[in-house]
Amino acid sequence: MSSTPPSRGTYLLQMFQGWWAVLVGLAFGASIMAAFEVLLLALFTSVVLLLTGDEAVPTDLRWLGPLLPTTLEGRLALGLAAACGRGALQVGLGWARAHFVASYVVSLRTQLMRAWLAAPWRVQSGFSSAEFSNLLTPTTKGCARAAFGTSSALEGLGACVVLTLGAFALSPVASLVLLVIGVALAAAQRPLIVIAIRLARRTSAALQVYGRRLGDTLHSAEEIRAYRVEREVDDWLMESNTQLAKTERAQAFVQEITPAMFHNLATLGLLLCVGVLFWLQISVLLSIPALVVLFRAMRRGQGVSRQAQVMSEGMGWHMALRDALTALSVSDVEEGTTTVGEVSRVEVEDVHYRYEDGVTALSGVSVSFVRGEVVGIAGASGAGKTTLMELLLGLRQPSQGAVRVNGEPLAEVDPSSWRSQLRYVPQLPLLFDGTVRENIGFMRTDVSSTSLEDAARRSGLPTELLNQEVGIEGRSLSGGQRQRVALARALAGPQGSVLIMDEPTSALDSHTEAFIHQSFRELAADHLVFIISHRPATLMCCDRVVVLSDGVVAGQGSWDEIKTLCTGP
Repeated sequence: MSSTPPSRGTYLLQMFQGWWAVLVGLAFGASIMAAFEVLLLALFTSVVLLLTGDEAVPTDLRWLGPLLPTTLEGRLALGLAAACGRGALQVGLGWARAHFVASYVVSLRTQLMRAWLAAPWRVQSGFSSAEFSNLLTPTTKGCARAAFGTSSALEGLGACVVLTLGAFALSPVASLVLLVIGVALAAAQRPLIVIAIRLARRTSAALQVYGRRLGDTLHSAEEIRAYRVEREVDDWLMESNTQLAKTERAQAFVQEITPAMFHNLATLGLLLCVGVLFWLQISVLLSIPALVVLFRAMRRGQGVSRQAQVMSEGMGWHMALRDALTALSVSDVEEGTTTVGEVSRVEVEDVHYRYEDGVTALSGVSVSFVRGEVVGIAGASGAGKTTLMELLLGLRQPSQGAVRVNGEPLAEVDPSSWRSQLRYVPQLPLLFDGTVRENIGFMRTDVSSTSLEDAARRSGLPTELLNQEVGIEGRSLSGGQRQRVALARALAGPQGSVLIMDEPTSALDSHTEAFIHQSFRELAADHLVFIISHRPATLMCCDRVVVLSDGVVAGQGSWDEIKTLCTGP
């Protein structure tokens, strides 16, 4: 059952939970700054009166009391001090606002990354790299705009209240007109704010679609050229780009007409105020400060309205971020607490696995493995090899049946304890921008220099290569070198007792492949080694090969016994 979405006010409270003390402090500072502004305008009127020869303090300015000097020099000095104080406060508020916005965005990115790192694998794998990059950059930038808009709106609201009180002190009629105008402006702006929120959510969704397609295009540049589908890809990208431009155009239109509408209403209200003052025969000279304060309050109100629109648009971005955080926070699997030592055997008992879309990947798979053997896992694409590997890694839990480690159900084993026994070599290893040595270490503090160099040697990497920069995504290395770095990464550091490798020799030449095969045999002395591969040369070096077909075990045995299942008769 879906819950009722929170109101905009409630959502705003949730959006800045933990930050409201900062926001209120900024609003209070803006209110003090507005009080300085009212004081300066009141001083301006008193100075004008002195210059015209009227030394009496008008009734409307007597609230200044002892603050108002009797001499022109004193009033000018007080005005200078008030102006300097207002300027210093403005600089301080600007710094505080910028610090708040930056800190808020950092906290959002931190929440997002920590949620992703802690999420179950089935949830992690549901986010593409392009989609997640969009969440970390454009989406958080939209949230930054929301934070800035909220801060500015609250500051403007605080200043508007003080200016309204100042206008009331200078002229009660002006304050009454301001109240009427404020209500009218708020009513006029409400539909635009609702529209702005909807457009922001549509823009966020359209941007994520475009980002995903652009990311897929960049990752498949070779295939695009090979299949000569540049024009088709361009049309595919243009489709999402056009939809994105449509929503952005609508957003820009709403942003454009909102200030114009407010300005027209503010001008009409100001003219109405002047008319009322003349109709009531109130002194024009004494009304000047009230009119200026009224105009400033209206401009502040316009700023509040504009920033409220920015805030509402940012709420759309934040809703997208919240949805992602909600999805990442889903955890329907309780983590085990049992610890395991060195692994002596792994058993897969009547394991079934069905994906959330209903596709069955494994059906009744039962097979056991013991330490000291090299086991190949083979089969055609879609046979279930990757799913079985993810079950062995503990990334997924069987829909039915169990994976047991030393007789303990893997679901009841502490994930940290199990991962301490694992070493993994992916088919497409990630290399980050840094040296080969840094990539082998992979940010692990328990990998000694000796262990790292020994792992490089066993992986066929020359020592002189260790200090070479790999470049972005390892582009300065060949495909075989990248794969050997991934193998060295698995072999470095405290040794686990289970090694899982996905196509570890697919990019190696025959000489290096034979060298790596010898390393497999050496590792098998005190490891359980799993090798997922299509390559006969690699499967031949395995003690046993398990062949999967359509999610079931089609056969197992030595390469000579099962090679017909892999290559055909």
